[in-house]
Amino acid sequence: MLTLAIALVILSGLLVWAEIWLPSFGTLSILAVISLIAAFVLASKSDYEHATLVTIIATALTLPLSILLSVKLIEYSPVGHKTQLTASIGDSENIRPLKDLVGKTGIAHTDLRPSGSVLIDDKKYDVVAVSGYIEKGMPVRVIKTEGAVVTVKTADQPPETSAEPPKAAPGQPAN
Repeated sequence: MLTLAIALVILSGLLVWAEIWLPSFGTLSILAVISLIAAFVLASKSDYEHATLVTIIATALTLPLSILLSVKLIEYSPVGHKTQLTASIGDSENIRPLKDLVGKTGIAHTDLRPSGSVLIDDKKYDVVAVSGYIEKGMPVRVIKTEGAVVTVKTADQPPETSAEPPKAAPGQPAN
């Protein structure tokens, strides 16, 4: 009887593992619970004095191990393959031409508050203004692209050199 109870505990662990790998919308989980209940009933009817304790220990080892292995290995399962991202945004053919816009100038097609659209080389691009609001019709310059985000500033602003404030001349106090 105890051997059958242990086998049912192991079966319940395998059913939990199968549920994670092959989702059955709870059917395999319900079978796992029924298997555990049957294991404890058989253990309680066993002639062996510590059969229930052995079944509890087997359950305490089998189920967490089954869940842990399933979670660690799910990326190799059919479900894991369907949920994995296979390409990054940097690889997209639509994103590569945006990198060529850095340094180009154009005209604000809409008010940039701070996002809007600009015309560069007779093409319309969605952009974000680094300086906040830019009126429609103002000249803008592309300062950077990150993925699909094109960042612009007004074309009459001086180019950014560094983030450090200017240093005071020797002998003069810093502001």
